[in-house]
Amino acid sequence: MDTKKQTNKKNSKIIGIATATEIAKWKADHTFIFERYVTDPDGNHHIAYLKALNFTELEAAEQTLESDPEDAANIFFNASFLGGSDTIKNYLQFKVGLVEAITEISKPVSFTAKKP
Repeated sequence: MDTKKQTNKKNSKIIGIATATEIAKWKADHTFIFERYVTDPDGNHHIAYLKALNFTELEAAEQTLESDPEDAANIFFNASFLGGSDTIKNYLQFKVGLVEAITEISKPVSFTAKKP
């Protein structure tokens, strides 16, 4: 590992951490909150706090997806992003990358007939 990478790892930090009060409010409002992380080229970690999309939000994004993928990505992002790093909000590559995570957390859950 070269010196620059070692320095980046040593000095890296998590950017966008919410307060316990903010997280508690989001959980009260949305029940399930998801945290997702991404690392920038400087080795800093950025956090995003997300909620799963509801049916109305998901439908709005899906209807727009074919005609305007960029608008659909914005619908996904704006409906799901609760807080976190401003870098994620302000840079396209971070924002678009987060749409994949939003899609993942908004998928239906699987049920089973087996008791836990």
